Amino acid sequence: GQAQDGSRHLFLPARGGSDPGSTGAFFDFSISPVALTPGELYELTFWAAGGLNVFLPVNLLRVQVSNSTRIDFDDPFQIPVVDQVDTLDWQDYSMTFIPVSSEVRLTVGAPIGSWSNVYLDNFSLRQIPEPGSVVLLGAAAGFLGLRRRRSSQLCAGRRTP
Repeated sequence: GQAQDGSRHLFLPARGGSDPGSTGAFFDFSISPVALTPGELYELTFWAAGGLNVFLPVNLLRVQVSNSTRIDFDDPFQIPVVDQVDTLDWQDYSMTFIPVSSEVRLTVGAPIGSWSNVYLDNFSLRQIPEPGSVVLLGAAAGFLGLRRRRSSQLCAGRRTP
């Protein structure tokens, strides 16, 4: 299948037999160039597409972030099934979480027994500012704007015709 961004993607194929499930992948954030701060809010976004699935009307994807509290999520994510792998139906998904320690690991894969084929691409992680921080920044910008306006009014009032 074609990657969402035209480059590379990750394919997690289902496996059958007596232990059906999916292959999985993980990323250890503790070795990331940007460390996660415990107690801060983060958003993980990614693109996913489902492969062929003869047993279920959807493919299932479980996304787990260890040592964290998930805020909003669908567990597991439901990824539509496609008729042909050549035409993957890429859709964007997201979840938010708060790490409780700096030792955080992301694990993605289908739940055991789901027979799901899932394609993944373009994982992105960003810190979401606290509402209090946003309010403080807005108040500071408003104060500076008001101060500038008053300053320009005072200067205009001193001018002589």
